[in-house]
Amino acid sequence: ATAEEVAPLVRKMGESAEWLEASENTDPAKALSWCCDDFRPRNLRSFHLLGWLVLQVAGLLFQLSLSREIGQQLVDFDTLLEENCGPGHKGLGDFCLGDTWSVAFYGV
Repeated sequence: ATAEEVAPLVRKMGESAEWLEASENTDPAKALSWCCDDFRPRNLRSFHLLGWLVLQVAGLLFQLSLSREIGQQLVDFDTLLEENCGPGHKGLGDFCLGDTWSVAFYGV
């Protein structure tokens, strides 16, 4: 895309950001004031809103990363059990005892 093609889009985004910041209709503090009479609404500026959004996105990325790490650990543990809990490793009562690791597993 060329600069001439992108310029109207960037201009429109800037106008939308200004409207979101300055409009009384989009003030989240006014939307929350319906339940509390003593609540005094204040304008939230784009700097604060942007900081909050950055923190939310960072938190979401960390949560996704943690979820992926947990999933990988579960896959690795299942693979370890399949490798070390074969028919030759079954003990009394169908317990699985590994050769060189101190993990006992009983599949219920």
